[in-house]
Order: sequence, then structure tokens, then C-alpha cells
Amino acid sequence: MNHADAPGARGLDPEYQRRLSEAYTDDITWLTIGKGLLERTIPTLNEQARNLGTSVGWFWTVYSSTVVVAAIVSTPRSGGLGFLLVVPVFTILVSYLLALAAQSPVLNVVDLRSVDEIRAAVQRTTRKKIRLLRGCSLALVITAVLIGAGVVAQMA
Repeated sequence: MNHADAPGARGLDPEYQRRLSEAYTDDITWLTIGKGLLERTIPTLNEQARNLGTSVGWFWTVYSSTVVVAAIVSTPRSGGLGFLLVVPVFTILVSYLLALAAQSPVLNVVDLRSVDEIRAAVQRTTRKKIRLLRGCSLALVITAVLIGAGVVAQMA
């Protein structure tokens, strides 16, 4: 129903009726955008988080294999060099926890009749998930660097 057709709207200034109609259309537009964001953006971020979780598993496999090979092939070293091979355990764990957090639903208490609240909730949720995904990616990069440094240090 158009606001211009609402009871009591007849006899209003045509410019006011036009602005009222545009405001109504704008709300519908934002509700549609909000619905689309909830339907597409957040599941896409959740899928990216699942993919990063899979990457964490791959890094764990590479890390475990690297430590076993380094332990067999290398000569005993001081604790400082071995430390480089132990630290990735923590960065892998942090990556995994961030990937899990990014997949988890974000609690938003929203009045579903309020366009502004819906918009703000979608924005908050999206920003939070993106921050968690970036943190997970950074932790995986650090893990790769540490594994490489540990292998080089053990083999040198």
C-alpha cells in the first residue's frame, strides 16, 4: 500500500505525498537490501570461515609432518631452535579458534520493524566476521613463516 493512498492522505500537498511515498519506498528498499545481505553475505562469510578452517587442518598436517621429518633428519640443537618448531602449535590453535568464531552466529537483538536497527545489525555482524577472518588469515601466514623458519633453523 502506498502512503499516498493511506487514509487521511488525500488532500495533502502533492510534494508531501511524493516525499512520503519516496520514504516508504526507501524503507522497502533498505529492508530488501537487509534481507539480501542476511541471505547472501553472512552465509558467504561463514563459507569462507569453513574454508579457512580446512586450511588450518592442512597447516596442522604440514606442521606435524615437518616436525617429524625435522626430528628424524636434523641433529640435536639448542632449545632456541626447537622453540621455532613449537610456536606454530599456538598460532594454529589461534587460527582454528578464529575460524570457529567466524562461523558462529552473532547475537543481535533487533526490532524487525526498524530499518535502522536491521541495517546496523547487518553491518555489525559483517564487520565482526570480517575481522575474525582477517585474524585467522594473519595467524595462518604467521604459522607458515614460523614453520619455514623452524625448518631452515633445524636444517642449517
